[in-house]
Amino acid sequence: MLDMMTSADSAYSDGRLGTAETLYLKVLERDPEYTEANLKLGNIYNRQGRLDAAASSYSEILKRNPDDARAWYNLSLTRFYQASATLEQGRHKVNSGSPYYSRLVNLHKYLLEVSSGIGDEENTP
Repeated sequence: MLDMMTSADSAYSDGRLGTAETLYLKVLERDPEYTEANLKLGNIYNRQGRLDAAASSYSEILKRNPDDARAWYNLSLTRFYQASATLEQGRHKVNSGSPYYSRLVNLHKYLLEVSSGIGDEENTP
């Protein structure tokens, strides 16, 4: 299994996310509790915009290791991305004449302002 993880990590580092995903999934078939595989899988899903899948991967880690700081951070960042995407979708779907339209727009602007630079750190998803 160590060889498979090494190959998956290499593919991940090279940006071959599809290959890395396949290999991490195989690792998890053998050992569903392998934290590093779940973490990297969540990161792949985040980078691909598959936010629900990313959140699920990080949540799996937290079920077993509720004090895993990386999983909490990455889950929080994923939830931030989801909130931002939800507000953006709402802005496009809600009639601009609705009193909630300006609330959606203002909340999205506020979220973007207060989060400036969050997630830009090295080693984030």
